[in-house]
Amino acid sequence: MSRNNIIILTLVLAVFGALGLRVWWYWPEKYQGGLYLEKIEKRGQDYSLYIRQGCSLSDVVDLTVFEGYSPSNHIEYQERLESRPSKFIKDDDHHYYVEYVGKYGRMQFHSGYHEDEGISYWFEFLPSDLPVDSFLNSEVAINLDLSKKKFKVYIPFKREHMYMTIMVNNRKVERVAWLDW
Repeated sequence: MSRNNIIILTLVLAVFGALGLRVWWYWPEKYQGGLYLEKIEKRGQDYSLYIRQGCSLSDVVDLTVFEGYSPSNHIEYQERLESRPSKFIKDDDHHYYVEYVGKYGRMQFHSGYHEDEGISYWFEFLPSDLPVDSFLNSEVAINLDLSKKKFKVYIPFKREHMYMTIMVNNRKVERVAWLDW
C-alpha cells in the first residue's frame, strides 16, 4: 500500500470515527419520568421532560414566579403591566421587546416578525435569584445532573400547545423562555 493510500484511509477512518462519536454522544439517554413525567431524555448536557397525561405544567414547574402569566394570556397580561416602569428594546426591524421588573425578576414580552410564520409573541423571564431545585418540582429536579455548569431543560406541553425552555447556569435558573406553538 502506498503512503498516499495510507494517508487517505487514515483520514476517512478519522472522519467516520468523529461522526460516529458525535452521533453516539448526541443519542438520547432515556430515563423513567416518575410521578409527573412520562419520560426524561438527556442529549449531551440538555434534558427534555415529557409531562404525563393528566398532569399539568404546574405539577412540574413553580408557575407562581410568573405572577399569573401564561402564553394564552400574553397580550392581556402585558396590558395589565403597562402602569409599571418599563423599557422598550428594538433589536432590528423584525424584533423588539418590552421589559418590566417583576416580583421575582425581569419579564420580557417579545414580538418578532418572520416571513414564513408572520408575527409571533413570546415571553422570557430572567429571575433575580432562583435555584433550579426550587423552580422545578423535587421529583423532577432530582433527575438533573447539577455537576454540569450549564445546561437546558426543554418541556414541551403538547395538550396546551406550548413549551418552556429553562437555561441553567451554576445551579440557578438564568432564563426561561415560554412560548406557544
